Amino acid sequence: GKNIPMDHSGTGNTGDNFNFGTGDWAVGGWINPTMVTTGTVIQLWGNLDHNANYFWETGNNKFQIRVDTSGTNNGKFQLQCADASSQTAESYFVTGLDMLDNTWKHFIIGRSGTTFAGYFNGKAVTGTVSGDHTTALGDSNYGMQFGSKDGGSNNGSYCGFVNELFVYNGTFPTAAEAVDIYMRGRAGASLVANSALKLYITSKSTDAYGSGVLYDSSGN
Repeated sequence: GKNIPMDHSGTGNTGDNFNFGTGDWAVGGWINPTMVTTGTVIQLWGNLDHNANYFWETGNNKFQIRVDTSGTNNGKFQLQCADASSQTAESYFVTGLDMLDNTWKHFIIGRSGTTFAGYFNGKAVTGTVSGDHTTALGDSNYGMQFGSKDGGSNNGSYCGFVNELFVYNGTFPTAAEAVDIYMRGRAGASLVANSALKLYITSKSTDAYGSGVLYDSSGN
Protein backbone atom coordinates (compact mmCIF):
# COMPACT_ATOMS: atom_id res chain seq x y z
CA GLY A 1 0.00 0.00 0.00
CA LYS A 2 2.98 2.37 -0.15
CA ASN A 3 3.26 5.14 -2.69
CA ILE A 4 6.16 4.96 -5.12
CA PRO A 5 7.80 8.37 -5.66
CA MET A 6 9.62 8.50 -8.98
CA ASP A 7 12.37 10.69 -10.37
CA HIS A 8 14.84 10.88 -13.22
CA SER A 9 18.07 10.62 -11.22
CA GLY A 10 17.41 7.96 -8.61
CA THR A 11 18.07 10.46 -5.80
CA GLY A 12 14.62 10.18 -4.26
CA ASN A 13 13.72 13.79 -5.03
CA THR A 14 9.97 13.88 -5.64
CA GLY A 15 10.34 17.46 -6.88
CA ASP A 16 11.99 16.50 -10.17
CA ASN A 17 10.59 18.18 -13.27
CA PHE A 18 7.67 16.33 -14.84
CA ASN A 19 6.36 19.16 -16.97
CA PHE A 20 3.90 17.90 -19.58
CA GLY A 21 2.76 21.46 -20.34
CA THR A 22 -0.06 21.49 -22.88
CA GLY A 23 1.49 18.83 -25.13
CA ASP A 24 0.87 15.13 -25.64
CA TRP A 25 1.80 12.70 -22.87
CA ALA A 26 0.98 9.24 -21.56
CA VAL A 27 1.47 7.15 -18.45
CA GLY A 28 0.62 3.52 -17.87
CA GLY A 29 1.81 0.00 -17.27
CA TRP A 30 0.75 -3.40 -16.02
CA ILE A 31 -1.23 -3.60 -12.77
CA ASN A 32 -2.62 -6.50 -10.74
CA PRO A 33 -4.30 -5.08 -7.62
CA THR A 34 -4.71 -7.61 -4.83
CA MET A 35 -6.97 -5.63 -2.50
CA VAL A 36 -8.61 -2.27 -1.89
CA THR A 37 -7.10 -0.59 1.16
CA THR A 38 -9.99 1.82 1.87
CA GLY A 39 -13.25 2.53 0.06
CA THR A 40 -13.69 1.35 -3.54
CA VAL A 41 -11.18 3.48 -5.48
CA ILE A 42 -7.56 2.56 -6.20
CA GLN A 43 -5.07 5.38 -6.76
CA LEU A 44 -2.68 5.01 -9.70
CA TRP A 45 -0.68 8.01 -11.02
CA GLY A 46 -0.49 11.54 -9.62
CA ASN A 47 1.87 14.48 -9.22
CA LEU A 48 2.94 16.40 -6.13
CA ASP A 49 4.91 19.58 -5.42
CA HIS A 50 8.24 19.89 -3.58
CA ASN A 51 6.47 19.69 -0.24
CA ALA A 52 4.69 16.46 -1.20
CA ASN A 53 1.31 18.13 -0.93
CA TYR A 54 -1.75 16.11 -1.79
CA PHE A 55 -3.71 16.42 -5.01
CA TRP A 56 -6.20 19.05 -3.81
CA GLU A 57 -3.69 21.16 -1.87
CA THR A 58 -1.63 24.17 -2.94
CA GLY A 59 -0.37 24.49 -6.50
CA ASN A 60 -1.77 24.42 -10.01
CA ASN A 61 -1.50 21.93 -12.89
CA LYS A 62 -2.12 18.83 -10.75
CA PHE A 63 -3.52 15.52 -12.01
CA GLN A 64 -4.45 12.10 -10.70
CA ILE A 65 -5.49 8.81 -12.28
CA ARG A 66 -7.55 6.32 -10.31
CA VAL A 67 -9.88 3.38 -10.94
CA ASP A 68 -13.08 2.19 -9.29
CA THR A 69 -13.55 -1.42 -8.18
CA SER A 70 -17.21 -1.45 -7.17
CA GLY A 71 -20.27 -2.91 -8.92
CA THR A 72 -21.16 -1.39 -12.28
CA ASN A 73 -18.25 1.07 -11.89
CA ASN A 74 -15.69 -1.74 -11.68
CA GLY A 75 -12.94 -0.90 -14.16
CA LYS A 76 -13.97 2.74 -14.58
CA PHE A 77 -10.76 4.80 -14.84
CA GLN A 78 -10.72 8.52 -14.06
CA LEU A 79 -8.20 11.14 -15.17
CA GLN A 80 -8.80 14.29 -13.12
CA CYS A 81 -6.97 17.63 -13.25
CA ALA A 82 -7.12 20.45 -10.71
CA ASP A 83 -5.67 23.74 -9.57
CA ALA A 84 -5.33 24.69 -5.92
CA SER A 85 -9.06 24.87 -5.28
CA SER A 86 -11.14 23.24 -8.01
CA GLN A 87 -11.31 20.70 -10.81
CA THR A 88 -10.21 21.98 -14.23
CA ALA A 89 -10.72 18.91 -16.43
CA GLU A 90 -11.84 15.30 -16.22
CA SER A 91 -12.34 12.18 -18.29
CA TYR A 92 -13.84 8.78 -17.44
CA PHE A 93 -12.99 5.57 -19.31
CA VAL A 94 -15.46 2.70 -18.87
CA THR A 95 -13.43 -0.45 -19.58
CA GLY A 96 -15.49 -3.30 -18.15
CA LEU A 97 -12.33 -4.78 -16.60
CA ASP A 98 -12.61 -6.58 -13.27
CA MET A 99 -9.92 -4.91 -11.18
CA LEU A 100 -9.83 -7.59 -8.47
CA ASP A 101 -9.95 -10.85 -10.44
CA ASN A 102 -6.27 -11.68 -9.79
CA THR A 103 -5.22 -11.08 -13.41
CA TRP A 104 -2.89 -8.54 -14.99
CA LYS A 105 -4.40 -5.48 -16.70
CA HIS A 106 -2.59 -3.03 -18.96
CA PHE A 107 -3.54 0.63 -19.26
CA ILE A 108 -2.34 3.73 -21.09
CA ILE A 109 -3.90 7.12 -20.26
CA GLY A 110 -2.84 10.58 -21.39
CA ARG A 111 -3.45 13.35 -23.88
CA SER A 112 -3.53 13.08 -27.66
CA GLY A 113 -3.85 16.48 -29.29
CA THR A 114 -6.68 18.28 -27.49
CA THR A 115 -8.37 15.24 -25.92
CA PHE A 116 -7.62 12.83 -23.08
CA ALA A 117 -7.34 9.29 -24.43
CA GLY A 118 -6.81 5.75 -23.20
CA TYR A 119 -5.98 2.17 -24.17
CA PHE A 120 -6.87 -0.78 -21.96
CA ASN A 121 -5.42 -4.21 -22.71
CA GLY A 122 -4.41 -2.79 -26.08
CA LYS A 123 -7.88 -1.53 -27.04
CA ALA A 124 -8.85 2.14 -27.41
CA VAL A 125 -11.64 3.34 -25.12
CA THR A 126 -13.22 6.75 -25.70
CA GLY A 127 -13.48 8.79 -22.53
CA THR A 128 -15.99 11.39 -21.47
CA VAL A 129 -15.13 15.05 -22.01
CA SER A 130 -15.39 17.56 -19.17
CA GLY A 131 -13.50 20.82 -18.75
CA ASP A 132 -10.43 21.91 -20.71
CA HIS A 133 -8.42 18.89 -21.89
CA THR A 134 -5.65 21.19 -23.14
CA THR A 135 -4.90 22.42 -19.61
CA ALA A 136 -1.21 22.59 -18.67
CA LEU A 137 -0.02 19.81 -16.35
CA GLY A 138 3.09 19.82 -14.19
CA ASP A 139 5.93 22.30 -13.90
CA SER A 140 9.40 22.51 -12.35
CA ASN A 141 7.97 22.03 -8.86
CA TYR A 142 6.27 18.71 -9.47
CA GLY A 143 7.39 15.15 -9.14
CA MET A 144 5.19 12.14 -9.72
CA GLN A 145 3.99 9.13 -7.76
CA PHE A 146 2.39 5.81 -8.51
CA GLY A 147 -0.27 5.01 -5.92
CA SER A 148 -0.51 8.71 -5.06
CA LYS A 149 -2.73 9.88 -2.24
CA ASP A 150 -6.20 11.24 -2.92
CA GLY A 151 -7.43 14.57 -1.60
CA GLY A 152 -5.27 14.64 1.53
CA SER A 153 -5.97 11.08 2.65
CA ASN A 154 -4.62 7.56 2.29
CA ASN A 155 -7.88 6.31 0.80
CA GLY A 156 -7.27 3.84 -1.99
CA SER A 157 -3.47 3.62 -1.84
CA TYR A 158 -2.35 0.99 -4.36
CA CYS A 159 -1.81 -2.54 -3.05
CA GLY A 160 -0.75 -5.26 -5.48
CA PHE A 161 1.72 -6.03 -8.26
CA VAL A 162 2.93 -3.61 -10.94
CA ASN A 163 5.30 -4.01 -13.86
CA GLU A 164 6.73 -1.91 -16.71
CA LEU A 165 5.31 1.42 -15.59
CA PHE A 166 6.18 4.16 -18.08
CA VAL A 167 5.93 7.88 -18.76
CA TYR A 168 5.91 9.45 -22.25
CA ASN A 169 6.44 13.19 -22.47
CA GLY A 170 5.66 14.89 -25.78
CA THR A 171 3.90 11.98 -27.44
CA PHE A 172 0.92 9.63 -27.11
CA PRO A 173 1.05 6.08 -28.57
CA THR A 174 -0.73 5.27 -31.80
CA ALA A 175 -3.18 2.37 -31.84
CA ALA A 176 -0.52 0.12 -33.38
CA GLU A 177 2.04 1.11 -30.74
CA ALA A 178 -0.45 0.48 -27.94
CA VAL A 179 -1.12 -3.04 -29.24
CA ASP A 180 2.62 -3.65 -29.59
CA ILE A 181 3.33 -2.55 -26.01
CA TYR A 182 0.49 -4.71 -24.73
CA MET A 183 1.49 -7.81 -26.69
CA ARG A 184 5.16 -7.53 -25.74
CA GLY A 185 4.15 -7.28 -22.09
CA ARG A 186 1.87 -10.32 -22.32
CA ALA A 187 4.84 -12.34 -23.54
CA GLY A 188 6.95 -11.36 -20.51
CA ALA A 189 7.63 -14.09 -17.94
CA SER A 190 7.53 -11.47 -15.19
CA LEU A 191 3.76 -11.28 -15.50
CA VAL A 192 3.54 -14.92 -14.56
CA ALA A 193 6.06 -14.75 -11.73
CA ASN A 194 4.90 -11.44 -10.23
CA SER A 195 8.56 -10.52 -10.15
CA ALA A 196 10.57 -7.31 -9.85
CA LEU A 197 9.16 -3.89 -10.52
CA LYS A 198 10.46 -2.29 -13.72
CA LEU A 199 10.02 1.40 -14.56
CA TYR A 200 10.71 3.32 -17.77
CA ILE A 201 10.62 6.89 -19.00
CA THR A 202 10.98 8.12 -22.56
CA SER A 203 10.10 10.97 -24.87
CA LYS A 204 9.41 8.63 -27.79
CA SER A 205 6.48 6.26 -27.78
CA THR A 206 8.37 3.96 -30.18
CA ASP A 207 11.24 3.55 -27.69
CA ALA A 208 9.51 2.62 -24.49
CA TYR A 209 12.16 0.18 -23.33
CA GLY A 210 15.48 1.83 -24.07
CA SER A 211 15.89 5.57 -23.74
CA GLY A 212 15.93 6.01 -19.99
CA VAL A 213 15.04 4.66 -16.58
CA LEU A 214 12.36 5.98 -14.25
CA TYR A 215 13.64 5.13 -10.78
CA ASP A 216 11.68 3.86 -7.83
CA SER A 217 12.96 6.22 -5.15
CA SER A 218 10.85 4.75 -2.33
CA GLY A 219 13.49 2.27 -1.19
CA ASN A 220 11.05 -0.62 -1.59
